[in-house]
Amino acid sequence: MSDEPRPGGLPLAVYLTALIAIPLAGLAILGAREVERNVESAENARTVARTIEYQTTAVDVLPPLQIERIVALGSARVDELDIDADEIDPFVAAGLTQLLAGNAERLDERLALFADVLDESGSAELAAQLDESIQQIAQLRIELPGSDPDVAEVTTVYESVLSIVDDFLEETTEVFRSNPAAFDAERLILEHTLGGLVLKTANDEVSQIADVFVGTENFDLVRLVAAEARHLDAIERTLDVTDNPAPIEDLADDRAALTPFLTNWAIDGPITWEAVALDPELYDEYLAVVLERLLYLGEVEEFVSEVGDEIIVFADDVADDADRDTQQTLLALLLIGLVVLALEIGIVRSFARPLRRLRDHATRIGGGNLAVESLPVEGPTDIQRVTGAVNDMASTLVSVDSHLTRLALGTPSAAGLSDAIPGPVGASVRNSVERLTTLTTDLQLSEERLQQEARHDGLTSLYNRFGVIERLESLVDGHSEAFAVLIIDLDGFKNVNDTNGQAVGDRILLEVAQRLTTLVGDDGVVARIGGDEFLIITHTVADEQGTIAFGRDVIGVMERPHHVGDLLLGLSASIGVSIVEPGSSALEVIEHADAAVYHAKRRGRGRVEMYDADLQASIEHDAEIELALRHGISEGELRLYLQPTLDMRTGGVAGAEALVRWERPGLGLVSPGEFIPVAERSGLIIQIDRWMLETACHRIADWQRRDPDCDLRLAVNVSGRHLTDGDLVADLDAAIAATGADPRLLEIELTESQLLDDVDRIVTVLATIRERGVAISVDDFGTGYSSMTYLQRLPLDAVKIDRSFVAGAPDQTFDSMVIESIVRLAAALSLEVVAEGVETSAQLRLVDGKGVDRVQGYLMARPMPVDEAEAQIFGDLRIDLAALRSDDHDS
Repeated sequence: MSDEPRPGGLPLAVYLTALIAIPLAGLAILGAREVERNVESAENARTVARTIEYQTTAVDVLPPLQIERIVALGSARVDELDIDADEIDPFVAAGLTQLLAGNAERLDERLALFADVLDESGSAELAAQLDESIQQIAQLRIELPGSDPDVAEVTTVYESVLSIVDDFLEETTEVFRSNPAAFDAERLILEHTLGGLVLKTANDEVSQIADVFVGTENFDLVRLVAAEARHLDAIERTLDVTDNPAPIEDLADDRAALTPFLTNWAIDGPITWEAVALDPELYDEYLAVVLERLLYLGEVEEFVSEVGDEIIVFADDVADDADRDTQQTLLALLLIGLVVLALEIGIVRSFARPLRRLRDHATRIGGGNLAVESLPVEGPTDIQRVTGAVNDMASTLVSVDSHLTRLALGTPSAAGLSDAIPGPVGASVRNSVERLTTLTTDLQLSEERLQQEARHDGLTSLYNRFGVIERLESLVDGHSEAFAVLIIDLDGFKNVNDTNGQAVGDRILLEVAQRLTTLVGDDGVVARIGGDEFLIITHTVADEQGTIAFGRDVIGVMERPHHVGDLLLGLSASIGVSIVEPGSSALEVIEHADAAVYHAKRRGRGRVEMYDADLQASIEHDAEIELALRHGISEGELRLYLQPTLDMRTGGVAGAEALVRWERPGLGLVSPGEFIPVAERSGLIIQIDRWMLETACHRIADWQRRDPDCDLRLAVNVSGRHLTDGDLVADLDAAIAATGADPRLLEIELTESQLLDDVDRIVTVLATIRERGVAISVDDFGTGYSSMTYLQRLPLDAVKIDRSFVAGAPDQTFDSMVIESIVRLAAALSLEVVAEGVETSAQLRLVDGKGVDRVQGYLMARPMPVDEAEAQIFGDLRIDLAALRSDDHDS
């Protein structure tokens, strides 16, 4: 073996230096990036703080500008309409003195500050526009009152300033879209943005009210209602995002305490300037409302300023922290460099000489020279260990050489070789057997652990389905007394999990497991058998009444609030119970309890249901219905019925609703109430929906062939399951393509409750359907829990008032008020209103008086087979509106 060094090698010191320098360079790069991030964070924070200050200055202009706008327009209206000022109280002298005191100076001061902001921010075009508007306002102050200026001209002057404020806010909001994530201020910035929206909508609301007095057009109640709704929505959205709800809650309370507008007005005809100004009582009421709204506008301005100040302080703190982090990072890098340099020098000096000895020693041994003396063990700890190992290696090699020599001579026993070898090699031989033993033990432990994991839930450590079935089988085989099995299905867990994330859902499941384990104690078994399903085996109750009472206790435990961090969440549970009698099988018991819990959920959730003979009969009946319905769909037993709808504007037919009927051989028509729930549970409803869509489209195509100008709309009920689980858009496209029907004559109906699950996905699907030209309506409206926000988001064309309200409306004030509220709400959202279930003339007169657009019910026409229904639709079916409204007037 050659002693020559291999070519290309470098001295050890070079490698050690490189070993230290490379991570040091990486550390320096990371430090430089950290400094760069800190500098960028500081700059972003200061930019956002400056922008917030700019925006706060801009919106501060709105309250004094609104006051002066009202006064200026009021004066202009007096001159324009040539109304004797002695007949009415002048605006300034009639109670606005408090607000007008110093208002001009306050407006001038805030406009000047706003102008400075525009100059500083580089918005030259807006600054020029604002300078021109300031000059125009100054000129108006000189001319009014008495100069007979044009009201539209006065309006333009003040609206130009509002437009400049809006443009500046939009321009500066771009800063928030690119900067907030840099220093974690998304919530505060969103709160500030919503605060600005609160102020702007409050200002819009004051403008709408003030236009009664100073506007150029008659007052529009719809615009006022819309302005109020936008303002209240802005307050609600701000409440949703703020971490400090007290100020906005106070603001909401102040808004709720405001005097309602037009509460006791009795003006015959349009609400105009003359009608208000020349009626002292109306004028006083109106003026009080305006004053109250202006004071409230000032409160909103203070709230927005406080939010802006909070963000500015936060951003300044972020910038200061980033500057300090930059300084500390640079100092740390310098200290680390010095320490590493000193360490490198020490390492090189302490390693060099011992390593040279080791190199020479190893070279001699590698050359076959085993007659070497042991090296002195010195130097750093690692070098000492290497030196000791080399000495042991040399000693071992000498011993092995000796043993091999004796083995070759046949003198020693080969079996004693491992005991005779000193050092690590001998220990390694001896330890090999020990490691084999350890490996066997580890394999046994792994097998036991796998068996444990196969029978227990990974999240809660409870029995899983496989484990609890084994346990239940052993209990069934080993007990002669009856005991109970309960399956608990958590109501509302999916919504909690989807809304708050899987981490929160896992925390809830762990807490549920803990509560159930505590409740059951040592006398029973708790298992998690599905995502949100648990199972309890209890021996303490085995009779029906006791088990149901125990199940209610479980529901009570589940309904206690669940705390996860700052969240307070509510759940309930549906429970199915099966009494285990001797001779029962484990799988049979679980199937019975599962059927009972399904029955509990079907009957309204939050219930305990016991498996018994009646439930089994119901299950068998549903199974028989499902099997027959599946056969009936494939064999063409479904029938289409139509119920006409009539237009309350013309009295003529507006269209029809398509209804499915099942004509079962030997039994006749089966009630939809009997087979539709089975179809929903089994998924057959999607096949029925497809059949209904294609059949309805065939009718539409036939109507078009009969009358190319046909504008009758045919409505089809669609299951919410089809909307969320099926491919409704593809099925709809297929039906239209197969029939050539005009999609504008098709209307999709969904119940209100179906629209509240997974709203984001439903909005996307409905928007896609509406793009085809298909109309969308909400059936059974008023029975669910839709909020204004949901209705605004959903792409709807009409709402159908639930028949329960129509039935009770003539005799029940509440039902009548509900109908009236729905009509107003629909008008605000530009939706048509359909009253369904109209069965009496009194109901028809009532819904007509409330202003519904279409009606449907037995009074006009019952659901009929297609031929009969189309004979009426294209015949003389109509409502005599003149007679109806004449009777209503006489009554």
